[in-house]
Amino acid sequence: SVLDLAQRTENILFDTAVFFSGPTFLKSVVDTIGSHRLMFGSDVYAEPSQVIATAPVLLDMIRQADISEQDKANILRLNAKHLFGLA
Repeated sequence: SVLDLAQRTENILFDTAVFFSGPTFLKSVVDTIGSHRLMFGSDVYAEPSQVIATAPVLLDMIRQADISEQDKANILRLNAKHLFGLA
């Protein structure tokens, strides 16, 4: 599973498109590997028939998740700024 991989490979970041199952699963991911390893992602490049959730749906999922405001900031912008050297 994704969480097993995440726990074994601390140098890999994951995007939220993987966690389409909802805010409860997102919280368990944050609790397990930390928000510093997650970045907002929408899979908008995928074949339309394979897109499970649109960007607005994923944004709502993050906003509704029972995680801290810091975790949300990490996922939605800070981790990307760090990764791309903009921080």
